[in-house]
Amino acid sequence: MMAGAGSCTAAVVELNVGGALFTTTRSTLAADPDSMLARLVNGNLSSARDAQRRLFIDRDGSNFNIILQYLRNRGRFSLPTCLSQEAVEALQQGGLLSAA
Repeated sequence: MMAGAGSCTAAVVELNVGGALFTTTRSTLAADPDSMLARLVNGNLSSARDAQRRLFIDRDGSNFNIILQYLRNRGRFSLPTCLSQEAVEALQQGGLLSAA
């Protein structure tokens, strides 16, 4: 039996981040064990679902690709110098970047 679109037990996870849709793997989201995303896919944090049962994260999705790149590269990632303050705050809120 195949798990639903946003199921945290499925290898592939679909997310709706502020209306922007992303597809990634559970292992990518759990790459940083102290992050909110890892807690989400490991069942330690409750989550909302959209109408298609994708995990819903109520944040601006325009910078979420940066977070996925960071997780996919296991932290070996250079932040763009033109990174907006909103993107920095999103990384900080997700526990992926320390506050300066």
